[in-house]
Amino acid sequence: MAILSRDFGGVKLSGRDAETFLRQVASSEKQQVVLASLERGRKLQRSMTETGKVAVDAGNDAGGN
Repeated sequence: MAILSRDFGGVKLSGRDAETFLRQVASSEKQQVVLASLERGRKLQRSMTETGKVAVDAGNDAGGN
């Protein structure tokens, strides 16, 4: 199995690396993290559109805690 993507800067994965990548992409746990990140990004976008500025709390970890 091989994965070739220009989206990741020309990354080429094959064999075990490709299988691991596909498992990670398909993981529902990872999808929840991605969806939470997407929602935080959408909130920032709305703030920027409505007020022209955003506030970012650098003390928050990637999980939003």
